[in-house]
Amino acid sequence: MKYVFAIAFVLLAFSLCNAKELSIDLSASQFKLDDDNIRWELYYSFPETALTYIPTSEGFSAGLTFSIKFNSAIKTELSSEWQISRSVEEKPSKSDIILYGLRAFKLHPGQYQIELTITDSNNLKSRKTASFPINIRKIHNDRLEISDILLSNLIATEKDAGEMANPLFWKNGLYVYPNPSAEVVGELPSLKLYLELYNVLSYAPKGVDLHYHIYDGAQREVFYYPKKIESAYNDMVEYIDIPLGALPTGVYNLVVAAKAINQTDSVFSSKKFYFINYDMPPSLDINFAENMSFEKSEFATLSEEQLDLEFRKVRMIATKEERQQFALLTETKAKAKFLFVFWQKRHTDTTSAINLALVEHRRRIDYANKFFSWGRRDNGWDTDRGHVLLKYGEPSQRNTFNQHGNDRAYESWFYSEIEGGVYFYFVDVGGFGNFQQVHSTKSGEIYNENWFEQYVPVSKENRDQYKLNEDDRRYR
Repeated sequence: MKYVFAIAFVLLAFSLCNAKELSIDLSASQFKLDDDNIRWELYYSFPETALTYIPTSEGFSAGLTFSIKFNSAIKTELSSEWQISRSVEEKPSKSDIILYGLRAFKLHPGQYQIELTITDSNNLKSRKTASFPINIRKIHNDRLEISDILLSNLIATEKDAGEMANPLFWKNGLYVYPNPSAEVVGELPSLKLYLELYNVLSYAPKGVDLHYHIYDGAQREVFYYPKKIESAYNDMVEYIDIPLGALPTGVYNLVVAAKAINQTDSVFSSKKFYFINYDMPPSLDINFAENMSFEKSEFATLSEEQLDLEFRKVRMIATKEERQQFALLTETKAKAKFLFVFWQKRHTDTTSAINLALVEHRRRIDYANKFFSWGRRDNGWDTDRGHVLLKYGEPSQRNTFNQHGNDRAYESWFYSEIEGGVYFYFVDVGGFGNFQQVHSTKSGEIYNENWFEQYVPVSKENRDQYKLNEDDRRYR
């Protein structure tokens, strides 16, 4: 199965805990809000006894004050403060009650640094702060897409919710109560999850194949469940309850893959969770290393010619030191180990059985081969546009200008998240569909302020020029 990148943002899940003061679990998910914005949801839960209670005329009251800032590289893009309160008749000394909350924010795709402060309203010294980066991804309209996975404690319809019907957790016809701790425990333990699929009718009119996988800490698949759903709307909701009673206590990774029926490319989302099974302690029978061994990797089976080609495909994203190191290698096995280590370094989520960086890299290669190849060759990845795509990903905006009159066809790509916004310009110099990079405002890239006058109009001087020589390219 070939996977397509669908989720650049890895779901934040962390705890800010101190048993003597404030204890709170947090997680977050993002969903499509509209064509230009994402709904980023922050979930939190804490024990009732974690708060400081003060007496009132009717009993006791407590509360928390939240302050959050979303900072871009330039400024604070969004800030918000809110309070939650709790009133009880008697001060709780021992209680199993866990309180839950949710706060949603409208964000434009991009990189943010979050500053979060949570303060006990009745004890200002009880304060927890956190600072962490997030990537708000863009939900594209030209392919099947999937949201983050929201782990839940309860998912109920309006009819079944009863006393649990809290409008705060109402989402697309369901009451979805989050599980910020990502812990699953109980007599009949099950993993409850909610997610959304986008552009279903447009790009999966015959239906969607869903594949649910659960991997243990050794990256072994311990659960698999396939499911087909009919395409009823363009944006659809999916929720499921997966029984876990047969699994031992441990850390697991859930991967949900979705693809249009009769298609090969998939989109996927993943989420780590913790399962506590009182009847089955953690298994110590680990037969594989936490990271897949080199001998079981695909690189160990490639020929030297194939390995050299694989490195050419990663050269654009490799560091200078990595390029120099590979050039010194002469043995096939050494080259295979180099590529294995190369991608292991970029496998940031070691709890996932899927290397998202490698999956996204290959998706970009497939895209470039499909749309940037020219002539009789199928190597769009090795064109100028392919190189930029591999190195920087898809642009925020891409404008194409067809050949018109005496002007050659050209393209402009804009990346809003790089260096405050940068442009790349490509011109079909030879008229054969091989668009060559002629200028960029990105530091370190080809620089030519006169690119338009020099290459777009077909003049006597440049009529026969069909390929730019390396000597003609000036870099910033």
